[in-house]
Amino acid sequence: MTIKPNDRIVEMWELEDGHPARWVGNVFRIDASTPGLYLNHKIEAVLKTRQQRDGLAHLAVEFWKS
Repeated sequence: MTIKPNDRIVEMWELEDGHPARWVGNVFRIDASTPGLYLNHKIEAVLKTRQQRDGLAHLAVEFWKS
């Protein structure tokens, strides 16, 4: 996950050898009670339930707050 200073978007990436390789998605409206989630279509096909997607968004919120 990456974030720029003063940004409210967390970018999520798959890593290869510790370096970003493939974009997974973005979590936005990070400070809202229900953050928005925009995913790569391949990842969207894997995360079929709302609970799985909300879990990923929650991890991004924790990362943003740290």
